[in-house]
Amino acid sequence: MSDQPKLHRVVWNAQKIANFWDLQSQIGSQNYYSHQLGAALVRYVRRRVPLRPGRVLDFGCGPGFLLEKLAPWTDQLVGCDVSSASIQAASARSTKAELSHQRSVPTDLEPASFRVVWLVETIEHLLPEQRHDILNELRRLITADGWLIVTTPNREPLEASQVVCPDCGCAFHRYQHLSRWDAGTLATEIDTHGFRVASCRAVHLTEEGRYSRFRGWLTSRLRGYRPNLIYIGRAAVFILMCLLVSRWGVAELVAQSPGAASSGAADIGAEKNRAADHDGATTGNWV
Repeated sequence: MSDQPKLHRVVWNAQKIANFWDLQSQIGSQNYYSHQLGAALVRYVRRRVPLRPGRVLDFGCGPGFLLEKLAPWTDQLVGCDVSSASIQAASARSTKAELSHQRSVPTDLEPASFRVVWLVETIEHLLPEQRHDILNELRRLITADGWLIVTTPNREPLEASQVVCPDCGCAFHRYQHLSRWDAGTLATEIDTHGFRVASCRAVHLTEEGRYSRFRGWLTSRLRGYRPNLIYIGRAAVFILMCLLVSRWGVAELVAQSPGAASSGAADIGAEKNRAADHDGATTGNWV
């Protein structure tokens, strides 16, 4: 047919990405990671990271599914997103969270004001220059003793999820994924922006319920593949402080800098050296 559209790839830019998620929010899709696995993710992280006290930020909160799951476990909750439609959807879903439409970075959020920052299923949607700017922004927003949580699909075969628009012929990943990550590449990328990995591993998150957990465990064993990649890290300056305390002792460090050790000293005894497991996890070795 003469009017058949020509097949071509979408050339993504910041505006097209924002448009995609504005439209995605409007159709009311339930295929969001945080809607399906948000409770399991919060459960996983709560065992490893204290969510109280302090402010918690969901950067790229979308329509607010993760905010909904975080609300019972946090005192001060903030969500921000580039999509105005997503922020509107989140405001209808979460009454506890403070919401902010941020069109670009740096944001107008206060520096060093969040003890835990979440970047959930977002890094795979970013252009390289966006990724660089956003990771630097997260380092600006996090407190010196803060935690960063990043999730993304593990070793995703991007070509397997391509779809084509029948109107214009453009081809793109059905969920607008632009990059593929494993434990090593994710930890390396984040740690070059002022963080230090505590744990970065592939897991198989499942919905709540004993049967669901067993099914997820069995599936991951039979297939030899764990689909969910979770990075947990801390500000590199905090790790340096821990090393100083470990070497010279709290008293000496406080004598040199009275305010430096107070916020982090309580955490020092809780952090243990970790070893890589059989999933190829990357772990920190910093106390």
